[in-house]
Amino acid sequence: MKSRKAIVWLALLIVLALVVFVNRGRIHFDWGMFWLELRHIAWIHIAAGIAFIAPIAPSPQWRSRCVLPHADFYKCRRFS
Repeated sequence: MKSRKAIVWLALLIVLALVVFVNRGRIHFDWGMFWLELRHIAWIHIAAGIAFIAPIAPSPQWRSRCVLPHADFYKCRRFS
């Protein structure tokens, strides 16, 4: 099972690399404009977003033992 999963991940990585390689000429990113627009960010909004999300992130409801490797689906506990 692990080798099949590894082959799938490798195939997806190769497809992604191929898509990036084929479309590399079409992508034009203007870093100068990016940095100019970054100056207009309201940093208080960024701080408020982090402040609202940070207390929720480590909550036990977000962690499930079912997603751990080698966890038995029928014996795992939903929330720990």
